Amino acid sequence: MVEGLPLVSCLCPTYGRPQILREAIWSFLQQDYPNKELMIVNDHDQPVCLDRAYPGVFVHNLPERLANLGEKRNHTVRLARGEILLNWDDDDLYLPWRITDSVRRLWPNPEKWAFKATRAWSSTNNKRYHIARNLFHAQIAMRRSLFDQVGWYAALNSGQDMEFEARIPKERWLQYQATPSELLYVYRWGNGVAHISGFGRDREGKATGWDLMAERTRKPAGGVITPGFDRDHWQDLLDEAAGLPDVDAAELFALTRRLEPYHSLGDGAYLTDWDPERFAFAGQAELETIFGRNFTMMMNNEAKFLAYLATKAPDGGCFVEIGSRSGKSAGYLARMAANRGLGPLQSIDLWDLAPPRWQGTETVEKFLERMERLGLREQVTVLKGDSRVMGAAWQKPISLLFIDGDHSYEGARADYELFSPHIIPGGIIAFHDYCHNHFPDVRRVVRDVVLPSGLWSDPYELRDHNGIWCARKRGESV
Repeated sequence: MVEGLPLVSCLCPTYGRPQILREAIWSFLQQDYPNKELMIVNDHDQPVCLDRAYPGVFVHNLPERLANLGEKRNHTVRLARGEILLNWDDDDLYLPWRITDSVRRLWPNPEKWAFKATRAWSSTNNKRYHIARNLFHAQIAMRRSLFDQVGWYAALNSGQDMEFEARIPKERWLQYQATPSELLYVYRWGNGVAHISGFGRDREGKATGWDLMAERTRKPAGGVITPGFDRDHWQDLLDEAAGLPDVDAAELFALTRRLEPYHSLGDGAYLTDWDPERFAFAGQAELETIFGRNFTMMMNNEAKFLAYLATKAPDGGCFVEIGSRSGKSAGYLARMAANRGLGPLQSIDLWDLAPPRWQGTETVEKFLERMERLGLREQVTVLKGDSRVMGAAWQKPISLLFIDGDHSYEGARADYELFSPHIIPGGIIAFHDYCHNHFPDVRRVVRDVVLPSGLWSDPYELRDHNGIWCARKRGESV
């Protein structure tokens, strides 16, 4: 127990689906309930493992496949240590308050054996979100003693959930019609994975859904998993909820506020030692003297984070910045390139060639004068002009690409598509203003273009001031 809170075990049977399992794990890591564990049981012959240890997450790779889904659920229950058990299917998503709200309703009512909301979110291929009623066994919360009262899952595949729930007496159920901002769970159909319920009930003389699932397993079926979302599912939910007739303005506002802290797509496994209070580097004092804390649109913590990212970028490529303007981010990146003995920063900007409303008072001459004062003039190659023209002819390998130029959807997407192919394996891409409400198109490019490409791992968000989103190119590790 943690301060009177029961240990909650989340039960996750899986089979050769690391691509979606990583999202189920990230749903668990986002939960706001402290006393929890996630028991993952994988009976595929290709084992899965995590890229590092995560609190409360346990992976059990079995030496051979179990006989059916009912047996697999029973095996997972036996491994669990909690007093409250929650199903946690690998192909669905769980709102960050799912555990807390389930415990809050079930735990104080000892006469009740199971709790479930009567409605849930449902989506198809990460689109068409709507509120639906169904069995949704994946969102059940149960007391451990339930299995003493009604027995274990039957030796079935499709239908094991309905058969199990039918044995729970009606008076022992606690069911609740949650409002949109209280819903706990997202049932996902499609997404390129098979659902055992889609094969129907097992019939004598026909291949079972259990067998057909094995035939349709995509490769790779095992390997190292970095928990995270492939896209901002919570923003997708909010975007589509805004158009639903059963979600009024008050509920949409409440849901938006509840989800506000949870838009991160991952935990940036290679950035675990980031600490703005402790991170320091040679030349930092001079940078802070010239640029100050609130110089232009970049705060010191953002600039320091860029410098920190520069320590993680691999050798073999140059640093490229699109959108240099006054030179604060350029100064930090050029300083880190110099500290590492790398070649000069490639600094791209229009300056006075920009449309009049974007020119302001900053000029390339002021930019160069600041680099001179920092002793970094030879560490910066100034490339004045349109990034799209330069990107079309770009040839140099890149180890770190910082995109902070045209913030329109078309502009940010063009910068990404023209320059990112030159990022070397293990190299880093970063977008500024990811959290800025005035620049939603930056988030759209990341969500709709960058992440679906499958080229990037370990996404991370610095949610400080305007925000920086970054990720690492798949391939050889840094």
